[in-house]
Amino acid sequence: MNAHISIIGGGLSGLCCAIHLKLLGHDVQVFEKSSYPRHKVCGEYLSLEVLPYLNQLGLELTNYELPIIDRLQVSGINGIKLKSKLPLGAIGISRYLLEELLYRRALELHIPILTNCKIDNIKKVDNQFELTHKTQTFKTNISIIAAGRKSIFDRLLNRKAFEIKSPFVGIKYHLSSNLEIPSNLISLHNFRGGYAGISQIEDGKFNFCYLVHQNKLKASNSIRELEEVVLKENPELKSILDNSTSLFKTPLTVQNVSFSAKSSVENGIYFLGDSAGSIAPLCGNGMAMAIHSAKLLADALHKKDLYTENSYQEKWRKSFKTRLKIGQHFQKLLGQNTVTNLSLRAIKILPQRVFENIISLTHGNEFRSEFLDIQQHTSYEKVDSNTY
Repeated sequence: MNAHISIIGGGLSGLCCAIHLKLLGHDVQVFEKSSYPRHKVCGEYLSLEVLPYLNQLGLELTNYELPIIDRLQVSGINGIKLKSKLPLGAIGISRYLLEELLYRRALELHIPILTNCKIDNIKKVDNQFELTHKTQTFKTNISIIAAGRKSIFDRLLNRKAFEIKSPFVGIKYHLSSNLEIPSNLISLHNFRGGYAGISQIEDGKFNFCYLVHQNKLKASNSIRELEEVVLKENPELKSILDNSTSLFKTPLTVQNVSFSAKSSVENGIYFLGDSAGSIAPLCGNGMAMAIHSAKLLADALHKKDLYTENSYQEKWRKSFKTRLKIGQHFQKLLGQNTVTNLSLRAIKILPQRVFENIISLTHGNEFRSEFLDIQQHTSYEKVDSNTY
């Protein structure tokens, strides 16, 4: 099966981009190496800035009973706390549910989604791209890679991202808790070598996700020992772990978690979501950035001008450059006992609005596509691919 536009990766950015393009009449298909639904290592905090755009795509999250998160708490290893309201706020929703809803929406629109189909190679042949899956070859005019932070394409395309190594490991599982944790609160708790986040998602469950230096994990015989010896040094984390039960048989893990800008276009191929750049997890804006990047690219492709690549690159930089830099600075302050505690004490002295303004720098404003009509999700005319 060939399509004019092919998206490799059916995560948040890939699915949103496919839905957006299909609503505008484009011939698009998605390749996904696994199947739905599935859990992923993720903070599962969805900034409210994305809701107008998701509504345009036909996804009304307000129809679901999801917690609205508008408060933040940060704790140091010694228990020092910093509290603040969140300028914009977020919805607590698991990747498991959100991707499943987007997947169903894509199927409603009859978008071909090839699951359990891992693309092994991509190459330019004349004016088209050839995508290879085992013995199958798919041809496409426009290739979009939305395959996550690290993928085989970093190596195949000789991207600089392939050379970037990170010492951090991400670990995640869902909890049920005996504690009375407010549904509107997201908490970041520091420990030696990392930090953990906890917030409520659907069905009264809590997402517990943390980033830890690989040396701390290697020094422990297991994740359980890591949590007992390292995480529980923070009294807040000790209370959470001692009064909660994991809902997963085993935690999810992901290695080499990096957070930096990459290139949004290389070798005539477009990159979406974490494939183009990812923000430090503590900023809680990863899912929103992935979705926003889908909107930027779909709009740029729909315009079909001679400067599509430059337009997408420029809008990507304008939208995310500041957030990434702020996130990198925050990342350096957390997970280090002395530095973290000093930073929290310094911030507590500042007026509340100053800290709120700093938080807002890691997020964006509400956005929507100028081309999508929210009232007519399926009213479109097929776009002539010869106009590209």
